[in-house]
Amino acid sequence: MIVAALPIEAAPKTQYLLLDNENMLIGAVEQIPGGYRIHQAVGGSLELPTKKVLGVVDSPAEALAIVRKRANLDDADERLRVARWCFQHELLPEAIVEARQAVSMRASFVLAERYLAYLQKLAEYQASAAKNTHPAPLTPDLDTVVELKPLPYNPETFAYFSRYIQGILNNSCATCHTKEKQSSFVLSRRNGPDGLNQNIQEVMKIVDYRQPAKSKILKMALLPHGGAAKPAFQNNTHPAYQRLQLWVEAAVEGVAPPKEAVPDKTVPATTDVFAGQGTATLKTGFGAERSNEKLTPKVDPFDPNEFNKLLEPKK
Repeated sequence: MIVAALPIEAAPKTQYLLLDNENMLIGAVEQIPGGYRIHQAVGGSLELPTKKVLGVVDSPAEALAIVRKRANLDDADERLRVARWCFQHELLPEAIVEARQAVSMRASFVLAERYLAYLQKLAEYQASAAKNTHPAPLTPDLDTVVELKPLPYNPETFAYFSRYIQGILNNSCATCHTKEKQSSFVLSRRNGPDGLNQNIQEVMKIVDYRQPAKSKILKMALLPHGGAAKPAFQNNTHPAYQRLQLWVEAAVEGVAPPKEAVPDKTVPATTDVFAGQGTATLKTGFGAERSNEKLTPKVDPFDPNEFNKLLEPKK
């Protein structure tokens, strides 16, 4: 008996959807009335209005062209911002070019000089590794996903993490929490599925499943630590902090804690990091509102420019 061969459907084309905050989502993109729908390998489908999308491209290099067009390339700080964007999206040669431009545009631009030196050292390491030599492990495997037993979390919150929390971690935490700095809280700057899953697992390691509002990730975000003079957020009314807290609480909603999960005792119980701080509300796609006062920021708090102004103010 002759059996007809089943037709083989072509795999959907993978594209990059560049958001208005310059973060990127990866997956099969289709245009729909009023916007776009992206089907991600991890995290399912997500629909976005046209006003939230800067473009749909076939590679990070094409997205870079859009980012550069939006940037003020005559400003050293903007050049450094573009360099960081390049690094986050695995465009190391382009990141070096942009960082070098930032250094050349301002005398004694220490931040850019250090970043350029770091990028160049990383490029040397990668070149040595490609030749099967044994380079000194100065910055080895910066974004390797560590094989761990996955910690449970609400999968419905993945898209929210991808859209908001990844950018918050990149801008507020990832500069210090990297392997080369021997941090126990190791974040990835990659925005693909591997980087997103790694960061979710890192966050879940310091989430209190029983009392999520008292999780270490939230406490430490409001306290200076690791030699830093200032905390990531000055208070718990900061819009980015509010989004982080909202995600943490939603991530454990209806999820049984792992057996090894125990209440966090690394921050003394007497440390009241929330004393005297107000509340705010954020509109989200999941869960109930968790406070009474509506938050209406005048600027987009997730714009990379706004983060950089907060973390590295011009002198």
